[in-house]
Amino acid sequence: MNKGGIGVTDSWSGVLESVEGKTFITGSGGECFLEDDFIWPGYIKHWQGKKVVARYIPQRDYRSGAPIVLIRPDIPAPAQPFFELYFNERLVMYPASFFGHIAINVNNRVFNFSHMLNENEIITPGEYFYRPPLGEFSPAGGKQRVDFSDPDKPRFDKFGRRFMRSIYVFRVQGMQTHKLEEFLVSEMERIHRAPLNTKDPAKYNGFTLFTENCTTIIRSGLRSLGFPGITGFLPGDMFFSAVRHINKNNRQETGSVELFQMPQLKVEESPYSAIPLMFYPPNWIKVKQVSP
Repeated sequence: MNKGGIGVTDSWSGVLESVEGKTFITGSGGECFLEDDFIWPGYIKHWQGKKVVARYIPQRDYRSGAPIVLIRPDIPAPAQPFFELYFNERLVMYPASFFGHIAINVNNRVFNFSHMLNENEIITPGEYFYRPPLGEFSPAGGKQRVDFSDPDKPRFDKFGRRFMRSIYVFRVQGMQTHKLEEFLVSEMERIHRAPLNTKDPAKYNGFTLFTENCTTIIRSGLRSLGFPGITGFLPGDMFFSAVRHINKNNRQETGSVELFQMPQLKVEESPYSAIPLMFYPPNWIKVKQVSP
């Protein structure tokens, strides 16, 4: 079941059209938007003829120097307060992604923690899911997908996760989330205040596989909500531990819980992702239950 992504209010809305080599957004009154801007073909492939919202983001397209256009589906966000836990399948071209990845969205702010310093960020769901592979978000050519050889034009290969991976989503609505949000903001600030890694300044100095990684930080945040029984230091194990524990202990809450998958939107810039099943055999049945 594909629930799509969620996001915040952007600058333009309408139907994405591509006519005679020109791509633009047609508004409700028939007006055209972005007809003179470059719109990434991946958007056209998946959303031509569909309602979308769009805006510029600060980063620039290396080819033209123009601001990058970000487009996402026109799907409203859940009622607040809410949080969504994201288990991202592994990227087959990166050994560091062998166990998959965890991120969390709290009231339309996505908190992403990583061993790479620049990937420790708080961004909108639109940016997390739907950034195009342009400018600094683009992959380098050939087998070398990350390239810092030109310091003015680095290529981080970190465009929209919906285009790079399938994502499993655990959505919880109606629960008080201020403690979780405060904890995650504090952790993000702590990471960016930490001394730089002298061996590799691009990497977060305090990242460790077992005690401080993308999973353990978010796990601690969920425990701060009153769920100390959530376990696991690997993404898949912690994700399904959170699903089980919150479902079991949420009977007194007025909110709702939901588990679903957002399948990868395949584009030529990224191969299909894969789930690290050999490390999560107890979770295989749970994964199949939410597969499309």
